[in-house]
Amino acid sequence: MTDHGKLYCYFDNYRCETFTCPVCGWFGGFGQLEQEQYRDLFDGSCPECEKMLIVVSFPTAEEIRKAAADGNEEALQMLPMVRRREALEVEK
Repeated sequence: MTDHGKLYCYFDNYRCETFTCPVCGWFGGFGQLEQEQYRDLFDGSCPECEKMLIVVSFPTAEEIRKAAADGNEEALQMLPMVRRREALEVEK
C-alpha cells in the first residue's frame, strides 16, 4: 500500500475485497468507501478517518477491448460506446 492507497485497474476485483484502514482500523467493503471521482480515476477513502485506501484508473479503450475479449460483462457493455467514440474521431 502506498501513501495514496493501493492502485487498481478498472477491471480488477476491488469491488469484492474487504479493506482495512491502517490508520484507524476500520474495515469494510468497496461500497462503504468514501469515493471521489476525477477525470482519469477515482479514489476510495476510509469513511471514518478519510485515509485514502484505493485509487482506480478509468479504463482506456484498449483496456475495455481486452476485458471484453476476455468476457468481462461490464466491458462488453462499454464496448459500443468505445466504438461510437472512435467512429466520431474518424469522421473529424
